[in-house]
Amino acid sequence: MGAIVQVTVTHPRIIAEAMQKEGKQIPAITVQALIDTGASSTVISPKVSSHLTLKKTGTQKVSSVQDEQERPVYF
Repeated sequence: MGAIVQVTVTHPRIIAEAMQKEGKQIPAITVQALIDTGASSTVISPKVSSHLTLKKTGTQKVSSVQDEQERPVYF
């Protein structure tokens, strides 16, 4: 298992700059994160996606040691 560290998650700079120009606040959230160097993608909780006001854009098949599931993709 990888390291668990505290991280602050927010929007990419280009999105944050566009939000600033529109006078919108740039949401950020600090959470505990597992650093998995063997992962092929990044996964966040529904709480994080909601706090960042991300929009669901589709689904993606996600595989783990235990099973395979369709999970939402956000942008």
